[in-house]
Amino acid sequence: MSTASEPNALGAGAAWRGDGQVNLTVSCRPHGGAAITKVATEGRRQRLVATGAEDGGLRLLELRSLLGKPRAVMDPCGREEVGGSSSSSFPPQNGAGHAGRIQALAWLPGDDRLFVSGGGSLLKIWDASAPQKSVLDLDLHSHVQGAAVTNSPSPLAAVALEDGTLRLVDLRIGRAVNTMQGHTRTPLCVAWGGMLDKKLYSGGMDGTLRAWDPRMGARSLWCFDPYANEKGQAPLKTLDDESEPAERNHFGKRKREELEALMAIGSNNVQPFRLRTARSVFRSATTNCSASIGRLGTGSARMASDPVSSEMPCLAELSKDIRDESSSAEELERARHFLDPPRRQFQHEASSAHRGAVTAVVTPLRSSLDAKGPHNVLLSCGVDGKIRKWDAERGVPLGRRSAFDVESSMLERG
Repeated sequence: MSTASEPNALGAGAAWRGDGQVNLTVSCRPHGGAAITKVATEGRRQRLVATGAEDGGLRLLELRSLLGKPRAVMDPCGREEVGGSSSSSFPPQNGAGHAGRIQALAWLPGDDRLFVSGGGSLLKIWDASAPQKSVLDLDLHSHVQGAAVTNSPSPLAAVALEDGTLRLVDLRIGRAVNTMQGHTRTPLCVAWGGMLDKKLYSGGMDGTLRAWDPRMGARSLWCFDPYANEKGQAPLKTLDDESEPAERNHFGKRKREELEALMAIGSNNVQPFRLRTARSVFRSATTNCSASIGRLGTGSARMASDPVSSEMPCLAELSKDIRDESSSAEELERARHFLDPPRRQFQHEASSAHRGAVTAVVTPLRSSLDAKGPHNVLLSCGVDGKIRKWDAERGVPLGRRSAFDVESSMLERG
């Protein structure tokens, strides 16, 4: 947690009062002036916390004594990483960390020793009992965007890469064992399912949230659809000509037959098709009507100039009003769904979970959810500013809940 006065500080909240207030009791700067990009806490005893910074440095801290000296300091690495020069603007250092921004940081679930970090194109595996040097450096030949670790059925790390793929790394042998493809743009976040869920979930810049099963292949199982629970949706289209409405096919077939017949008899009066709008049709009808009224006998001029008859709306004005009403309804519909994900129109399209990139995916603990709810729940957030709650077993959204803002206040340190 960061405060406005200390943008690069790490804080630990000690009291949650339940009324939207958090009392911030401790604040420290483990990386000096470098901004903190990632924070991860081990889940066995909640005692150690690892932090990653903008310059590529890593820190291992005691959660109960954040103001004390860090347990381990891994300075940024000054060498150039594979695939290009270092993206860091900080001066080069000869350390065990990364050469660029830390993009991924995750602990092995239920363990307080093994954790991984990702920066540049390298994924590093660390042992918290001997953090002076990484256990293994693995080059994935593409920039790391996010990572998640699981220990069931075996220790695996899922890494989101800039080339649009997900890479599965076996931590026992230190090698990539599978590459999963499906995102059309760079994936940004990954998360493993709960204890009873063996699937992997990922979100990316293409706005999709995908479910994967590493045991079944390298393709995604499904995409989460925010409109799956809505009724009365229009059927999805296909690219085949046979899927077009019968009236449209009959109309086009009849037009082609008429054109072929005219060309067969050698007609020279064949004209190209011209679209006639309702305005032009109604204007011509109104003109003919006025001309016929003018050709009437006695009283025709008085009838044409009668104020009552002149105030009667013509067909062109009525059609214009109808078009205005329909266009305004369409504008209201577009405005209502301006921040909602775009709807699918074709069967081959992937459904978007958010409008814009999906920036984070989380599988919350079962104890924090309702006992009557589904066992596998997924939370996602995106650049559209929305947090969505999903049923991970079916890929459909769950009911909405009210949220509250959290305010923090920092106490003065002695």
